[in-house]
Order: sequence, then C-alpha cells, then structure tokens
Amino acid sequence: MLDHSEKGMAIEMKKVKIKNRLMIVLSVIVLCISVSGCDLLPSQNSSDLKSKNDYQFLVSSGEQDNTPGRQAVTYTPKNYGEVKAVWISYIELKTLLLGKTETEFTESIEKAFQNAKNLGLNTVVVHVRPYGDAVYQSEYFPWSAYAKGFGENPGYDPLQVMVTKAHQLDLSIHAWVNPYRSITEEESKIISNEYPFSKWLHNEKKGTNIVNLSGRWFYNPGVEEVRKLIVAGVEEIVKYYPVDAIHFDDYFYPTTDTEFDKTLYQAYIDEGGKLELDAWRRENVNTLLRDTYTAIKKINDGVLFGISPQANISNNFKSQYADVIRWCSTPGYLDYICPQIYYNFKSETTDFVKSLTAWEALATHPAIKLYIGIAPYKIGRVDQWACTGASGGACTAPNDCGAKGWMVNDPGNSSILKQQYEKIKKSERCSGFFLYNYQSLFSPEDDVKIQVESEMKNLKSALNESSAKG
Repeated sequence: MLDHSEKGMAIEMKKVKIKNRLMIVLSVIVLCISVSGCDLLPSQNSSDLKSKNDYQFLVSSGEQDNTPGRQAVTYTPKNYGEVKAVWISYIELKTLLLGKTETEFTESIEKAFQNAKNLGLNTVVVHVRPYGDAVYQSEYFPWSAYAKGFGENPGYDPLQVMVTKAHQLDLSIHAWVNPYRSITEEESKIISNEYPFSKWLHNEKKGTNIVNLSGRWFYNPGVEEVRKLIVAGVEEIVKYYPVDAIHFDDYFYPTTDTEFDKTLYQAYIDEGGKLELDAWRRENVNTLLRDTYTAIKKINDGVLFGISPQANISNNFKSQYADVIRWCSTPGYLDYICPQIYYNFKSETTDFVKSLTAWEALATHPAIKLYIGIAPYKIGRVDQWACTGASGGACTAPNDCGAKGWMVNDPGNSSILKQQYEKIKKSERCSGFFLYNYQSLFSPEDDVKIQVESEMKNLKSALNESSAKG
C-alpha cells in the first residue's frame, strides 16, 4: 500500500507518462497527415471499441508495457512443407490447463507436445479463443473459463508458455480462434465492463452486434464493428506472440434463421443493397477473411492464415455462408484450407475418398494449400452419420451400411488412419493433414484403447517411412 506522498508522486508520474504518450500520438497523426493525408481514425464511429492503432502507437513509441505479452515480437514463423498436425481443443485444455499453476501447466503442455512429436507430427493447433474468451492476456476478450475460471487471470500467460514449448520442440504452433461464437448468458452477467462485449451488452448494440441464441451469445458477422473487433483480436496475437499461423474453425453463421439479422439486413436493403440474404451473409464472412488475412500479412508476412470448414461443401455454402469455392480459388482470403473429412472408407453418405476428390477439384489455386482433417475420435465407434438411412437421426441398420466403417474385426490390427494418410500423401494437391483430436489419440477410452494403439502404431510407421524417403 502506498502512503500519501508516494501516491501523489505516482499520480504525477502517471500524468507525465500519459502526456508523453499523447504527444507521441499527436506527432504521428501530424506527420501522417502532412505526408500522405492518411486517416488514422476508424472509418466507422466505434467509440465503444478500442482502436487497433492503439497498439501501433505503443509499439512505435518504444515504450515498454509491463503487461505479459505486450511487447511486440519479431520472428520468422516455422511452417512445414508437409504439415502433420493435431488439434488440441478447449476440451483438452480443460484437462491440461484449468486450475493449473504455471509449473503444472508447463509440464502438462510440454508432455502433450512431446507426445505429438513422438508420433511423428510437426504442428500443434491449439485453441486460444474458443468462446469469445482468451487463454492469453487480451485487451479485447476476457480470460477463458478454461484457464482458471471465466474472467480470472491465472497469474501467467498460457499462450506464451505454449509457443515457447512448441518451438523448443521444433513444432509449428497455430493459434486456433472461433471468430463469432461467444460467452454464455450466465457469463455475460459477470463479464468485466472493460471489454467491447460488455459495452455492447448494455447499450443499443445488444441484439445487433451481439445476438443470443439458446443461452449463448454470438457476434454478428454482418456488423462492421464486430468484424473490426475480431480482426483486432487476431492482430494482438500475431503482434505479441510468435505463433506460426492463425486458424479459424467452421463456426461462421450460427443459424439460417432470417430473424437472426433481420433488422440489419433490412437496413442494408434500405440503403440500396442488392444482394439476396444468402449472398449478403457470405459477403460478410468474406469481408472478415479478407481483412484478417490482410492484417496478418501487414504484421508478419510469414504467419499463415488457415480455415477448417466442414467437409460438406454444399452445407458450408448454404448453411454457414462460408464461400469455400471462392476461398479455394482466389488469393487474398487464406493461405490454407483444411476440410474436416471425418468420413470412413465405407460411409454411404460421402466416403473419405469421394470427399477428398471433391476438395482436390475445388482447391484450384496453387498458392492455397490443401490439408485434410481426419477423425481419430471416431475410431472404434459407430458413426451414425455415415448411413443414408439415418435421415438426420440414428442409423436404423448400422450393420448394413458404413456406420461401422471405423470399427474392425481385429482391433489389434487396425490401420484406417494409415490408409487415409497414404491417400493424402499420394494426392498431388494435398500438403498434409490435421488429426482431431489429441485426447482421442493419447487418452482414449478403455473400450477403444486397443484399436487406437494399433492405429497410432501403424500411422507412426507410415510417417517415419515417409520422412525417411524425404
């Protein structure tokens, strides 16, 4: 605790620091105007949202912020020609991170990364913003419930620990962000007032910028202010952490219901907009991706931007308003795409080979890498969605269709993952694969453990053989 004299001195020092910072900012603005007439202020009135440029001023001024992760980093990203990756989701983080001290988490994540490396993988894709929260020190999003507790600072920076340990093991690390999915209704009651979400919650932006669906809030893709927030969140990761890539998951529009953004779309039409609702929604997502890609490249051109959509191309386009056709054929949206081809070889709906072939045909631009997401979490399980007779529900005759395509007669001699890898390896268009998820491989349930161990042994053998061939 400070006494009165110390408190007064601290206040005066703070005033001087603020004054100096303001002078730097004003100098930058004057210089910019005089040289090029550029506008450093946001084009949209977004008083509730901290400007992205605040960070730029801090860095350019040479000042040091004592907040963990606030010092800008300069680094050369580590990304491999053939990517062999595993997703580590918030589900795994709940075990590896939640409630752990820095020492405990360091040990647990190092073990996880070492397990991945021992299998023959070279990349880890780690959830850093699963639900509009953050497992790092963020200016825009509250601390994740999977760190210590929602809104609670764990006392260290988990993302900094992860990038350090990944690079020590020569692993590339992709920071995984769900762009629009946000916090629960209960969490919204306790979120700190410092964040944009909270400010929007308590003004007219509630129901527009943020929309509640069945007890969970979502950021609205059609709002420019929202897109700026998401981009700013990506910028702070790339600026302050030596991640090798930013990774978006398949969570775009959360619903096809026209009521979700009815008012916003009507305003667009009233202003002379010509796009139908579906096309307008797709363009909103496209705009976010273009802006995100551009922002990343301005900070560090070597950092990749990738997206993992669902495997069903039609569902992406029609249900989530994800224009994967454009993303795969046109530069400026992403560096790689990784469709989640979670099918077995016997699936009646769309089997693994058919889906792989479809994505090979779709990914037409040579600068855009194609990776394939595969599903070890289904090993040894009945896949209800593999059966055409399921009709959106349970398969009525699993023995007569591909629903048991992830199961084998001899669990100790199973090699589905190896076979899928070999198909990917032979593809002239594919450059790697992602495994979903870590837990299913390294902490399998007892009833599938034998088959999973067999799958890992055979996959590792194939990866080692591939590496030996170069």
